[in-house]
Amino acid sequence: MRHISNYILIIGLILLNFPAICREIKYPISEIPEELLKDANGVLRIDETEFTLKSIKEGTLKRKYAITILNKKMEDWASIQLLYSDIIDISKIEGTLYDANGNEIRSLKKKDFNDQSATGGSTFVGDDRVIFADLLYNQFPYTVEFKYEESYDELYLYENWDPVPESYLSVMKSSYKLTFPKGMKVRINEKFIREEKKDQSDNLNFIYIWEESNISAVYPEQLCKEYQLPKVEIAPSKFYYGGYEGDFSTWKSYGIWYNNLLKGRDELSETTKAKIRDMVKDAKTDEEKVKIIYEYLQSKTRYVSIQLGIGGLQPFEASFVDEKGYGDCKALSNYALAMLKAVGITSYFTIIYGGKFAPEVTNDFPLSKFNHAILCVPMKNDTIWLECTSQTEAFGYQGGFTDDREAVIIKPDGAELVHTSVIKKEYNLQKRTIEVILDEKGNASASLANTYKGLQEGKRKYVSELPKEDQKKWLYENLDISNFEIKQFEMNRIKSRIPETKVSLDINIRKCASISGKRLFLKPNLLTKMEWIPESLDERKTEIELNRFYDFIDQDTIVYQLPEDFHIEYNPEKIQHESQFGKYEVSISVDNNKVTYIRRMEMNRGIYPKESYEELRKFLKDVVKADKTKMVFVNKT
Repeated sequence: MRHISNYILIIGLILLNFPAICREIKYPISEIPEELLKDANGVLRIDETEFTLKSIKEGTLKRKYAITILNKKMEDWASIQLLYSDIIDISKIEGTLYDANGNEIRSLKKKDFNDQSATGGSTFVGDDRVIFADLLYNQFPYTVEFKYEESYDELYLYENWDPVPESYLSVMKSSYKLTFPKGMKVRINEKFIREEKKDQSDNLNFIYIWEESNISAVYPEQLCKEYQLPKVEIAPSKFYYGGYEGDFSTWKSYGIWYNNLLKGRDELSETTKAKIRDMVKDAKTDEEKVKIIYEYLQSKTRYVSIQLGIGGLQPFEASFVDEKGYGDCKALSNYALAMLKAVGITSYFTIIYGGKFAPEVTNDFPLSKFNHAILCVPMKNDTIWLECTSQTEAFGYQGGFTDDREAVIIKPDGAELVHTSVIKKEYNLQKRTIEVILDEKGNASASLANTYKGLQEGKRKYVSELPKEDQKKWLYENLDISNFEIKQFEMNRIKSRIPETKVSLDINIRKCASISGKRLFLKPNLLTKMEWIPESLDERKTEIELNRFYDFIDQDTIVYQLPEDFHIEYNPEKIQHESQFGKYEVSISVDNNKVTYIRRMEMNRGIYPKESYEELRKFLKDVVKADKTKMVFVNKT
């Protein structure tokens, strides 16, 4: 009997622990090839996407991906959020967390996810919702797996395949399966694909499968052009969206569809039109009329993000904005268009990508990569671009947000791909004039007159609109001088077509020069110092790109008044450095107790061969060294 009891006990213990014994081990870190850990913050273990089109209106998406998160820099991947609406349904969403050994720690079903309006607490109006959750874990490395399925009642953008979605992320395996009916045309744009797609088409459907595996993490080289990573862009020819059928084969045909979204939305009341005409009655030119109307728009309206009506593509009526005084980029641009129309000036609704850097858009493969709308106003000898969401931007100025990129202007007979304005180098100017009075202890009082123009304005254009105390705080945090005190300052912006921000300061500086015995040591470059040199590389792999923010001119003139009885002991020779990347020149003159330091630096934007990388490093190293130049004075008494 005792043997039977022991037998029953053993069987019971086995059954009790059976779930743990049989629990599947998934994604242990030991299975990651060593070469995929180099330079990686994460490893995409598997990423499977299936995109199925049933018609030009309907489709489904199934995706499963698992990523091993090696450190905090890749923690964003531990979270997921998906938008849904009346045309997007999420039928399934799951998540599972695994430790480094592949043991399951936690799992989520759809009921465990948070669900809320996509508007949150922001200045955003919309009817979309978002479902979201995270599987953050406090022990690295760990792995998260997410699965979800979506269905679409209308389709405008298709799911693309981007097997290497970011830098420092290795990929073990990624696949994409595209299915669509025969008789339906889908446009496909392959970029840098290493393995040819598999064709598994049958009698009813085209079926294509792309696969990539064992891709090492991309270590992004500084000043690099876009990496040549595999990517497949999928886009419709015919599509149906928001009750309108369209054709995305060309920008012209796309514009015909988009123009249907705009029809009838540029109407204003007769009272408003009369008011607008009265405002511009004394204007001498059309450009002056446009400026008056633009500044009226800025004074009357405010920006609110709106995601209502045909997926956020269709603007509210101009009459709505006129009455309510608010709108999103589309609504405000359309309102400006309507006001210009009221005074007989033609303008075009324009879609564009707003941001520091824009994705590539071409005529060869029309695809919407836009997130913003502005207004294009053709003049006889110029084109004016209006940023309608800003209450403070200068008339006709795009700045770094929408300048120098492709945009699509919507005309009655279709759309046209155009390039927005480019700010010339001579307008990207930083000019500083400084007068410094030194005392015998090396302390100084200084007056600074600074001008920042074009892309060199940077954040200063926003700071100039802040209250005085906030401006002062910003100057203390951003003026590259040690141990200084602001006595008084002025900060204002001149809103010309190429605006400029002027900053004048009177400051006291402790230890502006150092004293040792009878000698005074001075670094005459007070403010504009180059301190960055691109990293040293064993082998440069990509072309060098100096983008538009490297197309600038810096000019500094600094006059020092030294204490009496100090005389020059060491004065550096004139310094000149020149390369294909730019020019640098410093000259220093001494006249009794007055020292005049003049510095000029000019950089050239462009794409340069990778073989010239060391030449660039040398040029910038020479500049860094020259900016640290010292002068020595001695007290003869």
